[in-house]
Amino acid sequence: MIAPEKEYCFFLVPEEPLRSQLNPIIEKLAADYNAVVFVPHVTAYVCSSNDKEAHHIGDLITRTFAPIELTPECVDCTDHFYKTLFVQFRESQQLRKMSDAVPAECAWPSAYELNSHLSLLYQRIPHEERQRLAVELTPIVPQGPYRLETLWVVEADQAESCDTVRRWRKVYEGKLLA
Repeated sequence: MIAPEKEYCFFLVPEEPLRSQLNPIIEKLAADYNAVVFVPHVTAYVCSSNDKEAHHIGDLITRTFAPIELTPECVDCTDHFYKTLFVQFRESQQLRKMSDAVPAECAWPSAYELNSHLSLLYQRIPHEERQRLAVELTPIVPQGPYRLETLWVVEADQAESCDTVRRWRKVYEGKLLA
């Protein structure tokens, strides 16, 4: 069986007031660096799938898991597009269990490696600039805990560009209820 070409991302989205505290940071960085604005989120898993299966997995996760609280460790940066600038979190066993539950339900599981973080910017910028921003943003980003109660499943092409992010399509949204 050939895997579908569509990738689905399982995003945990922060609740208010945290979301409203993060949105202006993401919006300002996007404006300053000609980047894309996106909803703040933590990626629990990514796999090839289809809308029907992704919706089924979303329902299962929201019925099985309670809201998750993550503890931020630092603001950091990498040269990876989807981790240009981000809040890194401590390991969470609850998030690990959620991430590990998805492949059993997915016809085309991936080798996704969970790394609990919340991106603030998707853009290619010089290393020195990323490091400067990480230092500047450390006292500005919410220190936390980050409470994540909502699951979004988003169809997303994994090509690394702002145009790709603009084409993301949400196919499921639900509250973690367990």
